[in-house]
Amino acid sequence: MAHLTKFSGHCRYIVTDIDYTFIGRDRKMIQANLDAIRDAQAAGIEVAFATGRCMSAISDWCDQMKLTAPQVVDNGATVFSPVTKKVLDAKVHTVEACRFWAESFHNAGFEPVICTPEDYYVFNPDDDVRHQIEVHDEHYVVYDSWEKMMADHEARAVKVTGTTGHRIAEIEALCTKLIAEAKQRGIPFSATYTEKGILVVTAENVSKISGVAMAAKQLGISLADVAAIGDGDNDADMLAGCGLGIALENGTDMAKAASSHVVGSCDDAGFAQAIRMILEKRL
Repeated sequence: MAHLTKFSGHCRYIVTDIDYTFIGRDRKMIQANLDAIRDAQAAGIEVAFATGRCMSAISDWCDQMKLTAPQVVDNGATVFSPVTKKVLDAKVHTVEACRFWAESFHNAGFEPVICTPEDYYVFNPDDDVRHQIEVHDEHYVVYDSWEKMMADHEARAVKVTGTTGHRIAEIEALCTKLIAEAKQRGIPFSATYTEKGILVVTAENVSKISGVAMAAKQLGISLADVAAIGDGDNDADMLAGCGLGIALENGTDMAKAASSHVVGSCDDAGFAQAIRMILEKRL
C-alpha cells in the first residue's frame, strides 16, 4: 500500500494511534508527547486518538489533555465526542456476523470480547483475555451466562475480538481458517491484527480510515487536511488515506510503505517529532 492522498498544505486535524505510537513499548506516557499535543492545540489544530481501544479507555485522557475533537475508537467503528461523551457515529455488525465470530472463538476455546460503543463484555475469560483488556485500560463486564451475553449485545456489537498472549500461533491459524470461511459464506466483516495475537473484527468496510473520514465529516474538513500518525498494519490505510501519513521507526513495513514520512521510534518521542514536522509544514 502506497500513500494516496495529497496534503492540502494546511493541517487542521491530527489523528494518532496509541500503542507503540503515542506511548512507548513500556506503555507509559512520554512528557515530550504531551507537550507536543499542547503545541498543536496552541497552533489551532484539533487532536484525536484513532485507536483499537474503546471509548471508556481514552475518555479520561481526553479530559486531561483537553481534547474536544471527535475521537476514533474500536478500530474505526465508533466516533464519539470527548466533550459530551456521546457517540456521534457507529458501525455495528450484522447479528449473523457477530454470532459467527463470537461462537467460532468460543467453540475453539478462545473466549471472545464482545464490544458495543459503550463497553466490553466477556464470558469465562482466562488470564490472557483479562490481561489484554486491562493492559489497554479498558473496562469490561463479565457475564455468567453465554446465552445472556449474546442476547443482550449481539445486535449492538461494533467489534468482536479474539485474543491470547501465549497461544499466538494457534489463534493465528484459527483466524486464517475463520476469515476464509466467513468469506465463503458471504458474511460481511473486516478483520485486522491490532497487535500480535489480537484479531479485531468489525463490520464490513470499517477501519481506521473510515472512522477518520466520519470524524472529518463531523468537523467539515477533507482528509487532505488531516495528518495521521501510527505504527501498525491496522494503521496503514489511515496513513495512506490522510494528507500526511507519518509512521514511526518501530512501525511495520506496511505502515511505513503507506506513509509520506517516517520519524523516530515510539520510545524516543517519535510522536513529538511528527508533531514538529506537521507544525513546520503548516507554517
